[in-house]
Amino acid sequence: MTYLISTRIIENAREWEFPSIPAAPVAFGAVVLLLSASLSRAASEIFAIGHPRAHFDALPLSIDAQLRAAVLIRIARSLIVTAVLLLIRWRLGVEVAGVLIPTLCFVALISISELLAAINWIHLKHKRDGLAALSTLAALIPAIAVSSSIFTELLSTSAGRWRPALTAAGFIWALLIYAVLKSCNRRWRAGDIDYARRLLTSRRRASLSSPLLRWRLNASAGAQLTRDLRLTLRGFSSAVYAALGIAFLLLASEFLLINSGRFPLFFKIEGWLDLAWLPASMAAKFGCVTACVSLTSILPILVGHELPHMWLERAAGTTGLDIFQAKLRYARLIAIPAPFIAWIVAIITGQVPSSYAAPLLGECLLLWLLVSSFIGAMSFEIPERTGLALLMMSLTGLAVGFLTAFMWPIGLVVLGMAGHTFTERGRMRARYFLLKGAD
Repeated sequence: MTYLISTRIIENAREWEFPSIPAAPVAFGAVVLLLSASLSRAASEIFAIGHPRAHFDALPLSIDAQLRAAVLIRIARSLIVTAVLLLIRWRLGVEVAGVLIPTLCFVALISISELLAAINWIHLKHKRDGLAALSTLAALIPAIAVSSSIFTELLSTSAGRWRPALTAAGFIWALLIYAVLKSCNRRWRAGDIDYARRLLTSRRRASLSSPLLRWRLNASAGAQLTRDLRLTLRGFSSAVYAALGIAFLLLASEFLLINSGRFPLFFKIEGWLDLAWLPASMAAKFGCVTACVSLTSILPILVGHELPHMWLERAAGTTGLDIFQAKLRYARLIAIPAPFIAWIVAIITGQVPSSYAAPLLGECLLLWLLVSSFIGAMSFEIPERTGLALLMMSLTGLAVGFLTAFMWPIGLVVLGMAGHTFTERGRMRARYFLLKGAD
């Protein structure tokens, strides 16, 4: 279903007019973002942290063989991004054959650059070797320039044109960077591997056990929240990927609807207060609501996944209030990116007046609070029947969200009058379920 929806959106996008955005700055920003955002992941691949390859250290395998395995894994991850871009170009009717070889060059160059940046990042934090960091930066600058040029061609909607000189320079530079990476790995791996394990493991644990995430939660509820977040990050079910994919498609549809000018105008705009009913504002609020519902749809599936192990909570003396607070906070945290992304998408289009940018963000945050709170409060309504719980919670979130999107004072009234009732019922249901189990 997700593939059919995305295919339909791409086919309809041929008839829509998009704002003219320079491709070169976007490509440069995307390359820099890929390099910076993949430091932890690439370092984990080099030092085989949290991966079955960690057992290879006890086998008679050379350091170079382990590095080649890390390079192949990093190339496979980079291929996913470029394959999506090529698929979009193909569905838009743009020539793909002309950019296949530059795409392979981009994948090889960006993958090896990410690994080189990661191993130097670990070494810099461990040994404070500034000279090595400057040398790495000097090697990465040409790689960023070549990668940005190739990525600009991938983002362009015109027919691709193979530039042999640029592609050859990219392949040559990728080989040079690989030689540098190989040398750095031989010299630094033995000395930095223990530090890398401590650093990356502590970063993962600290990020999920942050006092900010566990604010106003006791130790038991905080531990459950940390466990739920870890299960989600590990992808305990394919529903996690489905929810993220649907949320992405919904937010992408918001951008396309605003730029197409096909979103209806529900009320006549006569003053500043009426800007809440602008097509761009309504699209942002609808996108926020639907994305929040999509992300929080993981909650009933998570509860169903934990049902066979609920006896452990009863044996440990966990209270129903602890379980309820953990699930309520989880629903709010898992949906928190939706209002900001929906708001940023609406602002980028340029169809929201600057005077209404801050109020629109406030409305999106109100929608997030309403939808996530009501869905979180219904965590234990019918936990044994996951499908029915998913349907009921999604419909409740959509109803509350769409009413508030049309008239934000309704949301304040609902939150003030029904919010406490829903919260109390959620606590009672969690307490009852913990005592009685699934019987």
